[in-house]
Amino acid sequence: MLLTKAETINDLIVRELSKSPHLTLDKLVRKIGKRDKQKITLQGWYKALKRLMESGVIVKEGKSYSLNVSWVVDVLRWSYNLNRTYIEKEKEPVIALPQKQGEKITFKLRDLLAMNSFWAHLLVYIASKKPKDRTIYGYNPHFWFYLAHSDVERQYNRSLNKFGIRTLLYIGSNSFLDRWNNQFFNKNNIIAYFAPKPLFKEKNKYVNYFGGYLIDVKLKKEQAEKIDQLFKKTSSLADLSQLEIISLFQEKSLSTITISKNTKKGEAFKRRIKRYF
Repeated sequence: MLLTKAETINDLIVRELSKSPHLTLDKLVRKIGKRDKQKITLQGWYKALKRLMESGVIVKEGKSYSLNVSWVVDVLRWSYNLNRTYIEKEKEPVIALPQKQGEKITFKLRDLLAMNSFWAHLLVYIASKKPKDRTIYGYNPHFWFYLAHSDVERQYNRSLNKFGIRTLLYIGSNSFLDRWNNQFFNKNNIIAYFAPKPLFKEKNKYVNYFGGYLIDVKLKKEQAEKIDQLFKKTSSLADLSQLEIISLFQEKSLSTITISKNTKKGEAFKRRIKRYF
């Protein structure tokens, strides 16, 4: 039950019971059926409930099901250990961040999806340190993340919301596809400016300034050009080829994320972004 995209019926049942106990099978079917498109037979429901009871995850009282409190306590213990290991009391840094002015560290990622996952990991890690300025100042030439990696984006945004982080984001294009992403933004947490022109001439350059760290993300130039062409030629969702999107974003192409302590440059970038909001 790791909250991945391929959720099983077991995951869906546990997720619903975590919101409210004492649910009958009819209530579970109604609640889960509204969101989940896969068709589950009555036999499938009973099998899943039986497996969860045999595993000690849920209990049945009359016709109602609830999470087993013993299992809940065990999950809370696991969560407590995760929090201490990764967030509050690290025995060793989860990510080695630069400590001195002028110091920088570069991470190399094999493709865009790996890069995006690590980028989200990095920003949420900085957020967990509770920086004084709880705003991410960002620039993207195009916003392709929900198009390619929607589950990672949703998880990332839930995590930032937990830490009370907002984002001021300059997007260097007002194309159809860039604006299409606007529907996914929580307007209280992500404020986007769709600019008529890019902030930088390089199509492969993405920038964040957050928690005193300047983060420069570089895509391979050829791949950035392909993304730019995709966004320029798309005027409706009907123009999109699923095969083209999959091949583009799964293509092996080295990306880099460089994080540095550069207050002067970072604050200058922050001022440059803030003037649009």
